[in-house]
Amino acid sequence: MSMRRNIRIGGLLVLLAVGLSPALAQTPPPARERGVGPFTLQTKDNTFVVRLLRRDKDSIWILKQAQAGGAFEAGIQVGEIVRLEMPAPRHFELARQAAAPEQIAQAQAGVKALLDLIKPYRDVPGAIADDAILLLGLLAEKQQKPVEAIAWYEDILKQPYASAQKEPARMRAGLCYAKTAQYEKAVAYLTAAKISDDDVELLSEVMFAQGQAFAKLGKPKEAVMAYLYLVVFHPFVQNNEARCLDAALPCYAELKDWDALFKTIQTIQASYPNTPQAENAADFAETYAEKMKQEEAFQEPTKNEVPDEKE
Repeated sequence: MSMRRNIRIGGLLVLLAVGLSPALAQTPPPARERGVGPFTLQTKDNTFVVRLLRRDKDSIWILKQAQAGGAFEAGIQVGEIVRLEMPAPRHFELARQAAAPEQIAQAQAGVKALLDLIKPYRDVPGAIADDAILLLGLLAEKQQKPVEAIAWYEDILKQPYASAQKEPARMRAGLCYAKTAQYEKAVAYLTAAKISDDDVELLSEVMFAQGQAFAKLGKPKEAVMAYLYLVVFHPFVQNNEARCLDAALPCYAELKDWDALFKTIQTIQASYPNTPQAENAADFAETYAEKMKQEEAFQEPTKNEVPDEKE
């Protein structure tokens, strides 16, 4: 990478006021500096501070400080690197918090500029290129561009090396596939996603999307299981109880589970009166009026009814 490109990129990051960490420099690099860094590089035998110059297949050329002063170029095999300490810059967090269109556009420019510098080293343990790519996917989602977001996430998933960002990329891609009506892929990605039970907001988003995708694929039983998981374990997160019971209504009708449909309609109307969910439940009660009447007679027999005598 040329000296002119380094100066241009460094200037861009400062102008964007993205607050780079000391590891990536807080001011435009002086003209005498080459490559990107400094970073701490650890091998099996040693640890030293380097600047990354260029990638050459399975080797990385670095600029290393000499003990006697000055610096020299050296090549190192990627397989010899235990870890490259490349701290995430502060503007990563700013990008996650970006909400307004101009903030998102500014964040994208900063992240893409950084990615241009470090992407050649993305397979080195500790490199944050995949973190940057995942963040670009999240920013595309904020712009309501799920197709663009999928492209970023799939770029991570197709890489042959292990990456801590593959799990979140798979999960986010699954959510975007659901939004773009690619339900087979959505189910495949979302059911394979590993999400911490501590992140109940994200878990709710994933499970609800699973239910919707299963329903669209004509798998009402699987859809109901996804919805009921949230009703049982996280009913009050993201209004899960109301929205999941509501989403389960057509599934029960498709399954011809009139008992479950009757009880779900009753629960919604009793617990969430004067809501869109209650209105939808009333529509289902009307559509399946005969079945609901039969269920009501079966489950709530009249007081005057005399039970049959046993023979």
